[in-house]
Amino acid sequence: MLFGHKKNILLITKFKIFLFSCAKKRDGSSLIESWDWNGDVIVQLLSAIKNKTGLSKTRIILGDDIVYLASLWIDKEKMTSDMRSAVEQKLSGLFPENISDIVWDYKKFLSKDGKSLVQAAGINKGLASTLENAFLQSKISVSLVEPLSFLIAKITLSEEKPHFIVYISGVENIILFCDKGVVFNSQLTCREDLVADLKQFIVYIKEFYAGILPERPMLFYSCDDDYDPGATLNSKEVEVVGRRLDPISGFVYQEVQERDEDVLNIDLNYLERKKRSFKSRFMLLARRFRKKDKEGDDDNNDEGNKNSKRLVIMLIIMIVLLSVAVILLFNKYRNVDESEPASEKAEEVATVSDSNAPAEPEPVVEVIEESTQEEIPSEEYDLKNAQIKILNGTGIAGEAGRVKGILSDAGYKNVDVGNADSNDYEDMTISAKIEIPITAFDDIKGLFPDTPITISGFTLVESDTNDVVIVLGK
Repeated sequence: MLFGHKKNILLITKFKIFLFSCAKKRDGSSLIESWDWNGDVIVQLLSAIKNKTGLSKTRIILGDDIVYLASLWIDKEKMTSDMRSAVEQKLSGLFPENISDIVWDYKKFLSKDGKSLVQAAGINKGLASTLENAFLQSKISVSLVEPLSFLIAKITLSEEKPHFIVYISGVENIILFCDKGVVFNSQLTCREDLVADLKQFIVYIKEFYAGILPERPMLFYSCDDDYDPGATLNSKEVEVVGRRLDPISGFVYQEVQERDEDVLNIDLNYLERKKRSFKSRFMLLARRFRKKDKEGDDDNNDEGNKNSKRLVIMLIIMIVLLSVAVILLFNKYRNVDESEPASEKAEEVATVSDSNAPAEPEPVVEVIEESTQEEIPSEEYDLKNAQIKILNGTGIAGEAGRVKGILSDAGYKNVDVGNADSNDYEDMTISAKIEIPITAFDDIKGLFPDTPITISGFTLVESDTNDVVIVLGK
């Protein structure tokens, strides 16, 4: 980013865009550059500004030549029912355009004698749409949009009486009449006509606001140089005080979370707001968090006290219920802990009883033809050197000797014979130790091609004297 940690802001007037940079609030703002603009070049211009400065998010100040300001008093009864509709009804005729053709927002300042003082600001919808689309296309996000006069008027927030303000800068030259941050009247001027315009402006204000204007109001002024706009004025009319005003830096460094109190924001995204029932997001926050007005809020205070009492009662009930729940849970787990020894004894008795019960025989898995055991290649185990026992289960005398002769002729060296436990075997059945691979029996199968042979499984244990047992069947 061109300006590093500095904060940048754009000020938009009717024909020019100004880029300001602020390093620290006490140092004020500095004008970096300005450009002429119109609706045909605004997108390209903002894109060029972004590429040059790295600007991705900014706040916007609108000049008085494109923004409309109005101050008005609204009955408090109407403000509590439908605030925006009440303000809109009063604004009709105050703005130079039809209210339906304006994007606007408002801010409530104070209440007095059953009425609320409201400041409203707006811009033409066509202009708002042009700016909104330009910022969207240039991918620069906008957080706040506020009028320049409203920023200047904040100097009177802590003052006790109304003030005239003359703001002379390279951006705009404005004369304002303000009180408690509210702009009651403003007028654009130029240095050549400033004195004449200021005198005429003061006369108009004295006639129109005779009831609230003090005998000798203050006149603040701020200029880029040593020019004194009050030098030619009659000191009996106003009390002139030179004071530097920098609304740019003030706007940049004000706390965003306080903007409901300090900012009159004009939301450019009015197209989205038309899709829903519009309510100012800042006024919604104000309803919840704004401090009570000092005057005329007795009824609201009573209602607030009732709500506070209800809240306290609900909190007490919740605490009591939570305490009861904790006590019940504690007693429950304590009872469980006390019952654990009896449970352990029962488990011990069950364990002793189970140890005396006869062990169930492990199931024997019969493997037919193939085994899932890991096979050892046949060349690693020579079955001809294994101890083989042939049992006659056919009922035919001498059958075991006949098979022994066949095996001996084939090279099997350790072959014994005997009788099976019955003479009901149908097929030749082979049992072996687990280390003997199935493929080791391929040679025996080849010696008896016409005889059904079943490998019953690796059922011989390591302690058996025989490695292989062959039971002959019919």
